[in-house]
Amino acid sequence: MYTGNFDIEITDPNKNKIQRLADVSGTQGVVEGSLGLADKPLFGDWTIVVKLQTSARSDIFTKTFTVEEYNLPRFEVTVDVPSYVLVSDEYLKGSVKAVYTFGQPVKGMVELHVSSTAGPDYCGKDPPFMQIAFEIDGEAKFSVPRSDISRVTSTYDGSTVKVTAIVKETLTDIKLQGSAVVTYRSTPYKVTILDNTPGVFKPGLPFSVFAKAAMQDDSPLAGSYFMTFIPTARYTLPSDNSYLYGVSQFTGTYPLPIKVIQVPPTGVVKIDVDIPANATSLDVSVEFQNLRAYKSIQKMFSMSNNYLQLSLLNQNLKSRQTARIQAKATEAIGRLSYQILSRGVVYEAKTVDATGQHVIVIDIPLTPDLAPTAHMMAYYVRPDLEIVADGIAFNVDGVFENEVSLELSTNKSEPHTDLQVHVTADPDSVVYLLAVDQSVLLMKSGNDVTPKQVDDAVTAYDRGSRPTDSAFALSLSRATISSTMEEIGLWCSLMPICMPRLLLPTLHLMIRLFMDLPHRSHYRLRGPSILYNQAATTPPCTCQLQCIHLDSLMQCPEWQTRMKLKTNR
Repeated sequence: MYTGNFDIEITDPNKNKIQRLADVSGTQGVVEGSLGLADKPLFGDWTIVVKLQTSARSDIFTKTFTVEEYNLPRFEVTVDVPSYVLVSDEYLKGSVKAVYTFGQPVKGMVELHVSSTAGPDYCGKDPPFMQIAFEIDGEAKFSVPRSDISRVTSTYDGSTVKVTAIVKETLTDIKLQGSAVVTYRSTPYKVTILDNTPGVFKPGLPFSVFAKAAMQDDSPLAGSYFMTFIPTARYTLPSDNSYLYGVSQFTGTYPLPIKVIQVPPTGVVKIDVDIPANATSLDVSVEFQNLRAYKSIQKMFSMSNNYLQLSLLNQNLKSRQTARIQAKATEAIGRLSYQILSRGVVYEAKTVDATGQHVIVIDIPLTPDLAPTAHMMAYYVRPDLEIVADGIAFNVDGVFENEVSLELSTNKSEPHTDLQVHVTADPDSVVYLLAVDQSVLLMKSGNDVTPKQVDDAVTAYDRGSRPTDSAFALSLSRATISSTMEEIGLWCSLMPICMPRLLLPTLHLMIRLFMDLPHRSHYRLRGPSILYNQAATTPPCTCQLQCIHLDSLMQCPEWQTRMKLKTNR
C-alpha cells in the first residue's frame, strides 16, 4: 500500500490547470478532495492527473469526468440476445426490456435497428440498418428474419451484428436506448488446445496435451461426445555423405498412435503422449465435431540431454493456502534453487537440498502479495556448469489483504426511510462508502473503484505470461533456458551492483546463464549491465564462479581475459 505523497492536477477541456495539490497525503493512502465549479463552467471532459514519486520509480495516473447540462434518465433499456446464433437459423430472436429506476415497467414504442458493428465511414455516415417497430410494456420479444439482416450486413461465420433498441416513453416522449452484439457461427461447438499445454517437450519426462471442447458461449456440453487425438512426430537424421546429397541432414515425419477419448462433463481432456526418442518436434491435432485444433511442439535444447519439469499439484489456489509444486528431473539433483516472482519483483528465493532424488515437492505458502499471478523458476547447475531449469505460472485468487463485506438491511426501501448498512473488515480499517443514484450510472460509468480495476492495476506490474484458467498452471518452458527465463519475467538489462540479498540468487543465476548459453552466444559487461555482444569472438568464461556481485565478477581473471569490460560512471 502506497502511503506517500501525491501531486494532483485538474485540467479543463482546454488543458488549462484549474487546481493543483502538491505533496498531499491521507489516511491509509487515500486522499480526499473537491473542486467547486463556476456557474457557467467549460463543458466537456475534464482530467485529473495524479503523480506518485518514489525512490525506485514514478507513476502517472489519469481519470476523466464530464461536465455538461443533462437530465437524469428515468428508465433503463436493455437488449437480451443470445451470445451467438447459427448461420442456419432463419431468425434472430431476442427481447427488449425497459424498466424505471424504481422498478416499474415502461410503456411505449420500440424502434429496433439491426446493423453491422462497424463505425461511421470516412464521411461520418453510420452503417446501414434495417428496422422494425413494436409496442412495449416493460418487456417485448422480437424476431428478425436473417434474410432481412443479410441486406444490410454479412451473416457468415464470425460476423457480428449490433442490435439497438430505442424506446420512446408514451407519457413524455422521452427516448432512451440500449444495445447488444451477437455473433454468427457455423457450428454450436468449438475445440481448443489449452495454453497450459507446454510449447516444448523434454525427452525422459512426461508430456501431456490439454484440449477443451465446449459450446460457442463456453457453456459445458450436454450429452456424450468423443474427441480424436492425432499426433505426428518429426525427426532429423544426419547425412554421412553430405557431398553426395547436397544436404547435411534428412528430415521426415511419421504418425503416432491415434487416440479416441470420451469428453468428460468439464469438457477438458488430458492426453498423455509417449514421444519417441528420435523426435525433434511434434505436431498434434485434435478433432471434434468436424472441428480441428492444431499445435506444433518443439524439443527443448540441452547440451547434456538433461531436463527439469515443474508441475502444480493442486488447483484453483487462493491466498492463505499452500501451493504444492513438484520438480522432476531426468537425473539425480543435489541442490535445487527456485525463485517466486509476482508483480514484477522477486518474492522469494531459496535453495533446497534434493539429496540426490529425481523428484522433490516444494510447498509455497500463498499470501496476497502473490496474487493475482505467481511465476516460479527452478534450476540446478550440473558439474559442467550447464543450467537445467523450468518455469511455470499459476493464478492466485485474493489480491486484497483485508476481507471486506457489505450488507444492506433491505433490498427495497421507500423514500424518507432509513437504510442500515453493515460493513465488516479487519480491526483499525478505514472504510469509505459511496452511494450513487442509479440514474447517474445510466448516463456514464467507469470512474468507480472496482475489484477488477484493482486486479488489473496489480497485473500491470507482472512480467511474463498469465494463465487463462486458474484450474491449471501455465508452462513457461521454451526452446532454450534464456528464452524460458525471459518468459518467466527474469530477463533484465540493468542490474545494480548494490542489490538486496533477495535478488542475489537471481543475479547469480543470470551470470551462470549467460556463461552457458546453448548456442555459445557472446556477451560483454557494461557497468552494471550484461549486454549481448555480437562482435565477441571468444567463448564466455567457463570457470566455477563463487561470486554473486558484478564487481566481484569483474575481478575474475579468466572473465577479464575473455570478456570486454566497460564501466559507466
